[in-house]
Parts: sequence; C-alpha cells; structure tokens
Amino acid sequence: MPGSKVQACDSSTNYPPRGTPYIGKTTSAKLAEIIFGIAANVVTTLTQDFCESSRKITCDNYFTDLKLAETFTKNKLTMVGTIKRNKRFLPKAFQEKKTHIPLGESKFLFRHETTFVSFQNKREKNVLLLSTMHIKAEVGDNDKPDIVLTYNKTKGGVDAMDQMTQAFTTKRKSKRWPMVYFFNILDLASIVAKSHNLHLSKPQQRLQKLTGQLGSKSNAHTAMQKRIGKQKLSAIDVNGTFAKITLCSSAKIVLS
Repeated sequence: MPGSKVQACDSSTNYPPRGTPYIGKTTSAKLAEIIFGIAANVVTTLTQDFCESSRKITCDNYFTDLKLAETFTKNKLTMVGTIKRNKRFLPKAFQEKKTHIPLGESKFLFRHETTFVSFQNKREKNVLLLSTMHIKAEVGDNDKPDIVLTYNKTKGGVDAMDQMTQAFTTKRKSKRWPMVYFFNILDLASIVAKSHNLHLSKPQQRLQKLTGQLGSKSNAHTAMQKRIGKQKLSAIDVNGTFAKITLCSSAKIVLS
C-alpha cells in the first residue's frame, strides 16, 4: 500500500544504508516492474549503489526471484533467499507441499550459476532456497546445507533492527501517514547514530574514561558537601533587612 516502508540493512551491524517508500506503480518503474515484478524491482532499487562490490544479498521468499538472481550475478553481486514453492521456474519435485523424504535430507538442483536446495527441516514439510554464491552440494552442521546455514546467519539483520526500533521508538499515535513515516525515520536515525558510535570510535575506552570522570566528580562533590554541611555564613543584607544563610547538606539555600 502507498506509504509503506521498504529498507535494506547490514546483517552484522544493523546499519540501514538505504530505504525507499513504496508509493504504488510509477511511470519510470513500469518497465522494470514488468521484467522483475514489483517486489524484485524494490530490491534492485535498494541495491543499485552496491553493484560490482561483491556483496551478498539475503532476501525472504517475497523478494527472491530467479531473474533477480541472474541480474545480481551480472552486477557482481551474490544472492541467498528462500523461495515460494509456486514459482514457475521450479521443477514439480520441488513444488510438492508434502514430501516423505527422511528428516534432515537435502535435494540440490543446479541451473547455470544458480543453486537450488530443498531441505527437509520438518516432517512432511521442506524449505526451498536459492543461492548464487554456492556452487556445490555442501552440507554443514546438523546435516544442514551450507545455503541454509548462510541464510540463517544473515537473515536476522532486519529482525534485529525492527526489535531495536520497537524497544526505543519515538513513535506516537497519529492518523497522518506522513507523520508515521517521519517517526520511522527518527527511529532509523538513532540506529545509524549507534552504529557510527560503535564502529567509528573506541566505545570501551570512552566508557571507561566517562565512568572515571563521573566517579571523580561525584567524590569531589561528596567531600565538598561534608565540608560545608552545616557551615553558617555571616549575615548579609537582603532587601534592606538582614538574613542569616545556612548551607545544608542538600546544598539548598535556606533563609531565616
């Protein structure tokens, strides 16, 4: 729907390098949407600045598409993602909802520079994945294919970013969708600031230095309070009358 957000983020730092609002079909995007589809076209828009950088793109089954994977290969990018079983490019053996393959067993399919895998992770139910960065039928820990392990390792970036924005959100109730979108930008800005602070500085050293400074100031303040605890100062003139000032331990001024 118009106004909904779509964004990309780094899987290790949760840093969102790029985002775009989906505002419906546009004239300039019609050709790309015809070729790739609306969902895949969003991914090409988000990743257009990273072409020929050898980066790895992880998508869920809403965005993953064979044409998109082949385009990434041409642009020197690799892709890993889950696939919906109703995709036309999949063979019938991969499209079956219920299978009787032993638990933990995998089936591989190779097409040019793209690898498909059907992994039996549950009884009578399998998961389908596509990858352009794996060229062999390799299996890792717990009999899981390397494609599945790579996907599980990198898919959590978006989920972690969403959890952070929900835990420390600036959002307020509003019936105006531009305000909702603006609050989302503020939440993302806080994540960007956190990422910059963690990776462009030395947080542990800064934290230790700050803790030491706070501790020294606190000790000095406590010592000063003890010295002036109930010290009485000489009388001074206040509006033509004399008043006696007593400094209490709470550092408040009391007129008597």
